[in-house]
Amino acid sequence: MSIYYPMRVWFFRTRRVAAWTTLIAFISMVVAENTLSSKFGTRSWSDPAARPTLFEWLLLWRNCSLLFALVTGLIALPRWQSWVGLALTIGYTYVLVSSY
Repeated sequence: MSIYYPMRVWFFRTRRVAAWTTLIAFISMVVAENTLSSKFGTRSWSDPAARPTLFEWLLLWRNCSLLFALVTGLIALPRWQSWVGLALTIGYTYVLVSSY
């Protein structure tokens, strides 16, 4: 038994969890964006008007899910879940940006 064996097991287990977390974070991002669009529409928010608290929380939820999906996807890159999660996240983000 090598001293590196526990570190290898930890490394592969972390990448496996990160790969599945990428897909969960993508789904979370889609749910947050759909809730945001259904409640507040797709218009831009004017600066002088105060934003509702729910709007701020939904933006934070969507942005954190996007960041989390990208980071965990890069950590677990060789796994298929990571490729699928990154492709879906980048594709969905492209569709959102191009539609605004």
